[in-house]
Amino acid sequence: MEMQLRAKNYRLTPNLEAYIEKKVPRLERYLDDIAETKVEISGNNTRSQGLQIVAQLTVTMNNGTILRAEERSADPYTSLDAVLDTMERQIARFKDRRYRRGMQRRAGQPLSISELPLAEQPLEEEEEEQPSIVKVKQFMVKPMFSDEAVSQMELLDHDFFIFLNAETDLLNVVYRRKDGQYGLIEPIQE
Repeated sequence: MEMQLRAKNYRLTPNLEAYIEKKVPRLERYLDDIAETKVEISGNNTRSQGLQIVAQLTVTMNNGTILRAEERSADPYTSLDAVLDTMERQIARFKDRRYRRGMQRRAGQPLSISELPLAEQPLEEEEEEQPSIVKVKQFMVKPMFSDEAVSQMELLDHDFFIFLNAETDLLNVVYRRKDGQYGLIEPIQE
């Protein structure tokens, strides 16, 4: 398992780094096909609560499934312990779903994600300020069925998920509706 550690607006101490390097690999006890883990510790200063330490943990498995958890507190060790507890619960929920559904319909290659920030370029000055793209996110898509896409969206705790439909070989979007149900957007080619 490859582990990446990143700090943002917060200085990592050697003790905290050692603590992270000791605790995070223990996740392999619960899930043996982890390809990569990313740990991000960031500091956010708020007026009401002062300095909040946010710990974000992203686990990418060999089959491309991504699990992510985020917790915050005033202490980095507390944030890290809380995010590990949350991740353990997500892994248990994921394994329960995977075994309950059988997951025999998997298809395609593993998913790999890379985020590329968009360089800010000055636009032509106009009277009204136009909305602009401030970030571009690129990722490889793997063929999957819509129920797998819904599961992946829930695991990431997103409101939508883009995937390559294994039945139609077209890009589709599943999304969470306001009534709690799910919607599927399928493109029609002219």
